[in-house]
Amino acid sequence: MEFSNNKKLHILSDVLLELALSIGSQQSSTKLVHKSVPLLLKRLECNTCGLFNIDKEEVLKAQFIVPGIFPKTSFFQKLKTLPIQLDFSLDGQFCYFFPISENEYLFLRRKTPFTEIQLRELKPLLLFLVNTYYNLNEKSRREKIEKEVEKLSLVASQSTNGVVITDINGRLEWMNEGFTKVSGWTLDEVRGKKPGDFLQGEGTDQEMIQVMRDSVANKKGFDVEIMNYNKAGFPYWIQITCNPLINNSGEVTGFMAIESDISIRKQYEQELIEAKNAAIEAQKAEENFLANMSHEIRTPLNAVIGMISLLYETSLNEEQLDYIKTLDHSSSFLLGLISNVLDIQKIQTGNIEVVKSTINFSTILDNIQMTYENRVKEKGLKVRMTKDENIPTHIISDKTILQQILNNLMSNAEKFTKEGEIGIRASQITWKEKLSLQLEVYDTGAGIESDKKQFLFKKFKQIHAPELTNTRGTGLGLAITKDLVEVLEGEISVESEFGKGSVFIVKFPIELPKKVIRTQREDNIPLSEINVFSDIKILVVEDNFMNQKFIIRLLKKLNINFDLAEDGKQAIERVNVEKYDVILMDIQLPDTNGFEVTKIIKSTQNPNTDTKMIALTASAMGKDILKAQAVGMDDFLSKPFRPKDLLAKLENVLG
Repeated sequence: MEFSNNKKLHILSDVLLELALSIGSQQSSTKLVHKSVPLLLKRLECNTCGLFNIDKEEVLKAQFIVPGIFPKTSFFQKLKTLPIQLDFSLDGQFCYFFPISENEYLFLRRKTPFTEIQLRELKPLLLFLVNTYYNLNEKSRREKIEKEVEKLSLVASQSTNGVVITDINGRLEWMNEGFTKVSGWTLDEVRGKKPGDFLQGEGTDQEMIQVMRDSVANKKGFDVEIMNYNKAGFPYWIQITCNPLINNSGEVTGFMAIESDISIRKQYEQELIEAKNAAIEAQKAEENFLANMSHEIRTPLNAVIGMISLLYETSLNEEQLDYIKTLDHSSSFLLGLISNVLDIQKIQTGNIEVVKSTINFSTILDNIQMTYENRVKEKGLKVRMTKDENIPTHIISDKTILQQILNNLMSNAEKFTKEGEIGIRASQITWKEKLSLQLEVYDTGAGIESDKKQFLFKKFKQIHAPELTNTRGTGLGLAITKDLVEVLEGEISVESEFGKGSVFIVKFPIELPKKVIRTQREDNIPLSEINVFSDIKILVVEDNFMNQKFIIRLLKKLNINFDLAEDGKQAIERVNVEKYDVILMDIQLPDTNGFEVTKIIKSTQNPNTDTKMIALTASAMGKDILKAQAVGMDDFLSKPFRPKDLLAKLENVLG
């Protein structure tokens, strides 16, 4: 009999048989859903079939729904909001939930209702459909697992890495050929033993052994690198990745470990470590060499530059003055060359330190102008300094670095300019939301060809102007200048037109001092007329005879009272019997260095525990500045220095 909405529905046995055969003949759950379930719907005149899981909140979660568009309908949205009922009507449709298990239901929907007889006859068929669906799913899952196991077994047996399987106590049950090749042991020789019993030796890390033992005892995996020994007793490095094996009940039944031979990598690592240590030792040796060379060169140079400064204070005829200026220029060039070499080392090793202080920016520009006016007299060049009115006289920055940046750029400008002018234009700007200085160092010289600009800031690269034959140098100035600008958290750029000159633009942030201390000193006043420090007394701790001579002459010209100590022992004796306003402490002393002497003065009972101390050193290393601060020194004066440098330090510490 055919199904009809106008007649009572009688389900014939041959219809049920046809459906059962269709269901039972399927080989996969996917084919069952896409072939047998649509046939079921057609023969039962239903329009929807679905297998649902119902959670505690009675939310429907479908394992399958036919047709596939059903979950997107408004009917389904209403269905989800209703409590589960075995049969009910909704939107003119008759709906049925057939319980399969406690939380599983098969859903059918049709336009006319089933009779009680039909429902009784349908239930075995529907239960058969669901069981077949689950059996096919389980069959598919098992087949997939079997294929994966087969693949894994093939991989494990043929892998060049060692693979071992142990029981829950870590005793060996199986291993592959890769493990035998690496270790030399066969399965028959070591079955039932723990790998550590036959693989470990005197070089095996005991801490790693304990890590592995604890992990196995706690049924956890581990990943370690360890030295093992093969059957012949030779050591080799392996990486072991071990994970627990867990059954369907969630119980740990054993462990599987994959072992990779990393001996070559470990050898490379050791070679890298040795190379790194050698590089560190070489760097330390270089630092020590540069520090010693700096001290050995700067110490006599301090006396040379100092005496030249004092000679300017004497009566000189034109010829003598010319000689002195030549000496001054040559000694300054030599100092600059030494500083460039040291700056490369300091920048590369990160040892350069920014030491900020209140500096007279106007004086810096004036000094640079006077220096270069003397240098370019023979060329007939003009030297101009232009400063915006809104730039304060005093700023806070690193004076030494700023002076070096400007000197390097002005020296470069002078070198490549035959006629016209060189100079600096200074303006105050806001750059990167900070108060900043913009310095434009310009010239009317040879300019730079566009294809050569890329080499400007490269070390040991020089750009020669074809018409200038005397522009030789080290090729370090601009490279170091760029690094120094970046140390000040600034940037440098260049604008140039070949044949018309260049402009180097430097921008860097600055701070403004809250209060500026002023003294009677002016740079154009002769030293003998400066009396601002005539009422103080200084202890000079200096062992070098030529530097003693320079400092003594300088202090006498400044009308400053002083005592001299030639080593640390004499210095300690002096501070115990005399009170001083300032101690000039040389760092390199023959017995005890200046740092240690300072610690003794600061930590023992004497009249000078609070006396202001200025470090004197021929070292140019930034770490010495930090060390001086750490032991309690108030300022730092690097040799060689000029009279005005010492006066500035006295102003700073005495106020």
